Amino acid sequence: VLGEIDSARLFLAHSGILTPKMFDDSQDGQPPVILLKDSPGLQKRLRELDSIPTRDCHTVVVLYMRRGQNRINEIFRNTNVLKSPAFKTFVLALGNDIVDISKFKGWTGLQPFEQWNNKRLE
Repeated sequence: VLGEIDSARLFLAHSGILTPKMFDDSQDGQPPVILLKDSPGLQKRLRELDSIPTRDCHTVVVLYMRRGQNRINEIFRNTNVLKSPAFKTFVLALGNDIVDISKFKGWTGLQPFEQWNNKRLE
């Protein structure tokens, strides 16, 4: 049975990141890979490193425009657009999460509704 360290070592070795050559002396006499000694400080920093998200999050505002619509306020009134299978497939291809920014407490950007008001599209 493999422990956590053995699994990590195997993963690094199989992916070519960790090789026996990495432990050979380099030109200055120091090994290219230095093993860190376990300590409370190291454990704390590793936990901090593990808490960093593994993916970047980007916000994209996607509007659904029906045929014949040419005013921003008409487009903003389009609701339940995810009922369209084609539009939902398109939006889900952009990423995993679909968020209604008017209800999302973490949204820090401008509300497009306030910004564009009733402008006509050219």
